[in-house]
Amino acid sequence: MLCVFVVLAAVSAVQSASLAGCSADDGNYYRSGETVIFSCTECVCQSGKIKCPAELVCPANCHYQGTEHEHGSSWLAGCNTCQCDNGVIICDEKQCPDSCNVDMGMTIKKNETFKRACNTCTCEGNDNISCTKKICSCFDNKGEEVENGDYYKDENCNQCVCRDGKIVCASGNSCRKGCFFSNISLTDGQKTTIDGCLVFECNDGNPILINDICG
Repeated sequence: MLCVFVVLAAVSAVQSASLAGCSADDGNYYRSGETVIFSCTECVCQSGKIKCPAELVCPANCHYQGTEHEHGSSWLAGCNTCQCDNGVIICDEKQCPDSCNVDMGMTIKKNETFKRACNTCTCEGNDNISCTKKICSCFDNKGEEVENGDYYKDENCNQCVCRDGKIVCASGNSCRKGCFFSNISLTDGQKTTIDGCLVFECNDGNPILINDICG
């Protein structure tokens, strides 16, 4: 009789443990089997303990044309419906009569314009886009191609930039050296007077006497 009582007590304890609820850090009490949301992750109350996946990870939001959209949300882009799926934007691919899908997933209306490098493009609707046909890249003095917006140094060590098919460079000759003379640092072309009567000029790293009024 004692053995039966012990077995029944053990079974009852196991059943009670399996039906025990859970107390969470947020102060709420959850029944056994009830879903608990922690850090955007579904956990479950089991045998008095809240059990979660190994990592608690929130799905990522999406950014579309300067607007943030939550995971799972949807919105209209022209005549297409887009949805945010854990940071990835998924859109329909309908051809909209009054809009165009352009670079980086942007949608613009018919007759609106945008830039591609130095060219101006226009939306004609139904995803048809027409652009001007300017040559945007440049060629340096060595004949090497420079992409629009890229910088390089010319033969005079000046910084140049390719801007809409044209090269723009700083003036002067940055390759010429400065001077350190009589404890004074001089840039190329700069003058200084020593002993009140000797005038020197820095010429590409060499101080040259250009005037002697010591007389």
